[in-house]
Amino acid sequence: MPVPLLEVTTDWVSTQPMLCLSYLHHQLASGSMQSFHNPKDIPLECWTPIPGLINWCVLAPIMEADTEWKTHLLYSNLHYGVLETMIAYATMLHDQRLQATMRFCRGLISVTDIQRICDNLKLLAKDSHPSKYEQSVDRLAQATQVALSTSSLPFLKEELKSAFIGLRQTRLLQIVVGHMDTGPGMGYSGDSTPVTPQTAVPMQY
Repeated sequence: MPVPLLEVTTDWVSTQPMLCLSYLHHQLASGSMQSFHNPKDIPLECWTPIPGLINWCVLAPIMEADTEWKTHLLYSNLHYGVLETMIAYATMLHDQRLQATMRFCRGLISVTDIQRICDNLKLLAKDSHPSKYEQSVDRLAQATQVALSTSSLPFLKEELKSAFIGLRQTRLLQIVVGHMDTGPGMGYSGDSTPVTPQTAVPMQY
């Protein structure tokens, strides 16, 4: 990504976590989501840029390995901003004023998005420096755990765990995958009401 664009994007996302949720806010306010008879039919991708931003942040250590320190710091701050956005989403889920419409929400990122990012990492694994690859996998693990703990990622346990098959395992990824075995098996309940966020494991950004 061009550095000027990265600088602007990082500044916006890291200082205004609700910015990435503005389209979602608009859709909720306009009542357009009520036109879907089944909330599962609502496309995640049209709501927020979260899946694409996570992909950028995860691949950055590998793809931008030869860039200067400033660029690495920008991606780190962008990653943190994305995590803050998912935490802001959890706040919306539990806002009494929004409960009537938030029941139509089913997350900010899908298992398909996670699978796509994992596939990208697998393709880049052979030519990646081990430490850079580990950093990328750890960022994916961090994003996944925050997504789970904030109900930003609706999932079936085995489906999500299978997405990580083939990745070089890091300690953090092992913790996140192991944590799935102690939590609920699905990321939202049968009536499409978001489940209570799970307890997040401690992480370093």
